[in-house]
Amino acid sequence: MSVEEPRNTVGSAEAEELRARLAEQAAALRRRLDERSRKEEELRGDCLLDAADVSSATEALRQHQADTENDRTLLARVESALDRLENGRFGYCARCGTEIDPDRLRALPHIEHCLRCQTELERPQSASR
Repeated sequence: MSVEEPRNTVGSAEAEELRARLAEQAAALRRRLDERSRKEEELRGDCLLDAADVSSATEALRQHQADTENDRTLLARVESALDRLENGRFGYCARCGTEIDPDRLRALPHIEHCLRCQTELERPQSASR
């Protein structure tokens, strides 16, 4: 019995194109997170300045922190996709191991799950709302 080597579901030319896209997206997210860090300091300062505006400044800070966390999550997914490209596991569902639809990967190269698993993973969240 031979052990099958990991392989990406996309060809080498397409893999290089996706790698470039993902690397560019990761760099842009890192820059945005750096900018968000500076902006958060400003927002924190605004919260201390005017007691009458504390509520709106606090809400702006809360929204900024949520957006920052979303960017961090996306960056982690992009970096994970780059790792999967490197180790030959790009294009396979992290949950069930089946091949992810190539059109889905082209649209969202950072996705980790096939449509069926993604639907199942989201189902409990929508049921609890």
